[in-house]
Formats: sequence, structure tokens, C-alpha cells
Amino acid sequence: MNGPRIIVLLLLLLIIVPGAHAVRMIGGDDPVVVSEPIDDDVFAGGGMLSIEAPVDSLVAVGGEIDVTAPVRGDVIVAGGKVRIDTSVGGKVVVAGGEVTLDGPVARNAVVTGGEIVFGPNTSIGRDAHVMGGSFRNEGRVNGTLQVSSESFVNRGSANVTRYDEVRDRPDGPNPIDGLLSGIGALISFLVILGYLILGLILLAICPSTASILESRVREQPLPALVVGIASIIAAIILGMLLLVTIVGIPIAVLLWLGVVAGIMVAGLIVALSVGRIIARVVKIGENRFVHFIVGFIVLNLVYLIPLLGGLAKLLVVSIGFGVIVMTVLDRVSSSRGTA
Repeated sequence: MNGPRIIVLLLLLLIIVPGAHAVRMIGGDDPVVVSEPIDDDVFAGGGMLSIEAPVDSLVAVGGEIDVTAPVRGDVIVAGGKVRIDTSVGGKVVVAGGEVTLDGPVARNAVVTGGEIVFGPNTSIGRDAHVMGGSFRNEGRVNGTLQVSSESFVNRGSANVTRYDEVRDRPDGPNPIDGLLSGIGALISFLVILGYLILGLILLAICPSTASILESRVREQPLPALVVGIASIIAAIILGMLLLVTIVGIPIAVLLWLGVVAGIMVAGLIVALSVGRIIARVVKIGENRFVHFIVGFIVLNLVYLIPLLGGLAKLLVVSIGFGVIVMTVLDRVSSSRGTA
């Protein structure tokens, strides 16, 4: 299950880092239509999404996605039905139920889906990797065409073609298990995406507070770590003591809800701080949203490492929660002093 998540996170990072001075996010009521050129990297989502004007690069999630205008960089999309009938200046990564690619791609193509078609106008500059139920190729792959599917109709051409037939095995895994596994992977991805969106919203609403918190992460990581661990343990113990009395039960519930909310925000604060540290090294501009996205992706990649990922998550949550507690205590102390 970690494989697809790693691929998605890495590819998002590859899109953002090289020229991430501006990011355009598009979404809203269906249908979502891009009808004017956008000289930025575009993140879009909607039930029905149509790209009808040139963009720099595209990351999109939707029920039905139709790309008919040139994309200067990479295209990474996931949807129920995906069609790309245009030129792509970078690589193409697609996951969908029905996928049709019918235009030139300058670099590589990675496609997974139920029904996949490379139309006659398709030309892949380098390699193409296709995984799915059925695949029909009518285009040209200049490098290696690697196919793993139940059926493969090849009316096109490739420098090298490799085909691994996927067969149904009666003694294989239960289809229900596969369905549950797929649902679990989808939920996992949606949770990550939800946290990313939450962080961007909080960053837009409270930019000054976010800046104060993340700077404290960089300046006082060790004190924040100690305070964070101590505060979480103290909240658990205090909540259990409050549960002894009827009056204390709602107070304990509110206390624990506050801790959960703080833990959720803690990782987002540290992600912003990590992104700003990376930005200073690789020089990706001063856009705080880009800093957060880069830091968020890097942390989630680290979380996938066995053992180290769990330890990293514990440290991130503790430091972020400690920073929140320290900042709240400072403000309470300051307000009492002025009173």
C-alpha cells in the first residue's frame, strides 16, 4: 500500500520544487473549466474537470478529467475517466478507471487503470509503463513499453516491448480483500490530502500565527519536544482523573478533544518549518504555501520508512504540540501582565 503513496508524494515534490514561485489552486462547483492560459503550476479538483487553455503543469483529481490544451510541464491526474488529447512537455502519470492518451508526451508515461488506450496521435519521448485490466496501443513509444495487463492489443510500435500477462488465478486472493485493500489505500490518500488542504487553509487564515509557531520550531526544538511530551502525558492523566466524577467527564472530553486538535495541527506547523529550511538550501522562493507543501511531502515520505518513520512522527507531533503549548502559555502570561 505504501508504494503508490511514495510515487504520488515524490512526483508532487518533483513538480513543486523546480519552479515553485507560484501555485494556482482551482476547484468549486462542477464543472470546473480552465478556459484562460495560466502561467503557473495548477492544482485542480472537481467532479468534472476540463483543461481548455495552456498551463505550466497540472495535478488534478476528479470524476471525469479532460485535458485538451497543451501542458508545458508534467501532468499528474487521478480520476474515474481521464482523457488527454494534447501535447505534454514533461511526464504523464495517470490513474483512472478509463484512461485515453492521444497526444505527444516529451518524457515518460506511467499509466494505471481499468481500460487504457494510447491513441494514434500518441508518441512517448522515452519510456511508458502501463498497468491495468486492458490496454490497446496505437501510438509510438521511443523507448521501452512495459505492459502488465490482462489483455494487450498492440497496433502501434515501440523500440522495446515487454508484456507481462496478468491472469486470474482461482486460488488467488479473495476479490473482497482486494477491494478492501483498494478502499484502504484510497482512504489513506484522502486523509493525507485532507491534512494538506487543512494546512493550506490555516496558513491562509492565520499567516502571522503560523509564522510565529514555525519560527519557534526552528529556534527551540528541544524545549518544545520536552514540553510537548510532558503536556500530552499530563493531559492523559488529568483526563483520567476527571473521569472519576460526573462533573469532570465533560471537562475531560473537552480536554482530550483539545489535545487531539493540537496534535493534528502540530504536524502541520513542523511541516512549514521543515519546508522553510529546505527552501533556504534549494532556493525555491519565498512562497509560504510552497514551503508548507514541500515540508509536508518530505515529512510524509519519512513517515513511510519502517521504524524511523514512527520515531519521526512522534518527534514531529511532540515538538509541534510543545510549540503550541509554549505559545499559548506565553500569551496567557502576557495578557495577565498587561491586566
